[in-house]
Amino acid sequence: MGTVRKPMDVRNGNSSYVTLIYKECLIGMRHSFFILLFCIIGLCTNAQSIIKHIGVSYNFEYAEKAIQYLASKDQSMIKEMAGLDGAKHIFGHATFYGNINKEVKIEEFLNDLLSKIPSDEVSIEKYKRNLEYAKEQIAKPNLPAKVCLDYLPKGYQFDCSLYITIGYDLGVGFNGNSSINLAHPYYVKRISEIKYFSIHELHHAAFMDLKNNQKPSFDITTYAEMYRIICFYTHLE
Repeated sequence: MGTVRKPMDVRNGNSSYVTLIYKECLIGMRHSFFILLFCIIGLCTNAQSIIKHIGVSYNFEYAEKAIQYLASKDQSMIKEMAGLDGAKHIFGHATFYGNINKEVKIEEFLNDLLSKIPSDEVSIEKYKRNLEYAKEQIAKPNLPAKVCLDYLPKGYQFDCSLYITIGYDLGVGFNGNSSINLAHPYYVKRISEIKYFSIHELHHAAFMDLKNNQKPSFDITTYAEMYRIICFYTHLE
C-alpha cells in the first residue's frame, strides 16, 4: 500500500506553500481586474466617439482619427479613415458638387485635404479643445436638435447624423446629413461659433429632408419659379 499523505496543518506546520498559493491567486485576480478595467475604458472611449440621441447621432470617429493622423503622420491611417462615415460624407459632397475631379479616390482626397491643415503642436491642441467642446457643449446636451425643433413643423422627427470632421468647409449638408469642420480657422479662433454652425448645418439636413432632398430647377420661365428659388435658398442661408 502507498503512503497516505497527511493534510498540512497550517496552524502547527510550515504554511509557506499555502501562502504562495494565496499570493498567486491575488496576483491572478489583480491581472484579471486590470484586463477588465482596460476593456471597460476601451468600450467607454468607443461609445464616446458616437453620441446618440433620438433621431440624431453625433459622430466624432473621423475627427478623432484625423487628429491622431496629424500628430503622427502615419500614412496607414488614411485607409482606415477612408472607411469612416464622416470621411465618406465630405468626400461625397466634394464629388457631387464638383469640388474635386470625379476620378479622385477617397484616400487621395483625404491625403490632400489633411496635408493642407496646420499640424503643429499648438494647432493640434486647439483641435482637441474644439473636439471636447463639441462633445460636452453640443452633442451630449443635443443642443442643435433641440433648437432646430423650435423652428421646424410640429411633430417633425430627425433621422440623421452630424459628422464632426477635420478639414473641408466650415460645415456642409449633404445626402440627409450634415457636418462641422473643427479645424477651420474660424472655429480655431472662435470656439463658440461651433455651437451656432452646428445648429445651422443640422437645420439644413432637416430642411432638405422636408423637401425630399429636391432643389428647385434653375430653368426659370416664370416669376413664380424665381420666387420659389429665392425663398428656397434664402431659407437655407
